[in-house]
Amino acid sequence: QVSFSPNGHALMTLIISYLVVSKVNLAFDRYMQARTAIGNALSALRELHQYAITFTESDRSESAQKWRDNVKRKIFSLLDCTMHVIRDEEHATYLAKATTPSFQEDPMVYMQILRHLVYNRVKEIEK
Repeated sequence: QVSFSPNGHALMTLIISYLVVSKVNLAFDRYMQARTAIGNALSALRELHQYAITFTESDRSESAQKWRDNVKRKIFSLLDCTMHVIRDEEHATYLAKATTPSFQEDPMVYMQILRHLVYNRVKEIEK
């Protein structure tokens, strides 16, 4: 006659419960880190747009307006790209591992383009 002690099952239940709770806590921590990072990125983009407007506030020419519109379009493009990466888990994995053949939808590429755009316009204004 074979019998199992209920103490073994109780111990296994305790171990499995601990592992499940640990995994849930880790997932929640990663979620909160990502949420904070996205919030910081959105704040930085809003600040970038405000700087672009402030730096060209005195320039009322049509070229300055076109430049401001271009910056605005690039910021929206960056936001759209970021949301695309967040929604598409496979694409986000490729970007994180830097294994994707094309970085056209990489938010960091868009950010570098925006910085370059703002920096060059500020240099033009200073001249």
